[in-house]
Amino acid sequence: MNSILKVAAIALVLSTTSAIAGAQVTEKKTLTIDGAKRVIAASVAYAKKNSAPGGVIAVVDGGGNLMALEP
Repeated sequence: MNSILKVAAIALVLSTTSAIAGAQVTEKKTLTIDGAKRVIAASVAYAKKNSAPGGVIAVVDGGGNLMALEP
């Protein structure tokens, strides 16, 4: 009887752990260098279309790290 309770407790822990671990999996989208270049190209086109004064375009990733810079 005691061993049946141990097996049941272990099964409960394992099933709970796998359910929690599965719920914490997410898919994070990342920006590539090619994507950063496309952002800069679109920004330059928008600035020219709207006669914006000179400036600098900086593209950063989700952590704030510089990926591309257009003076």
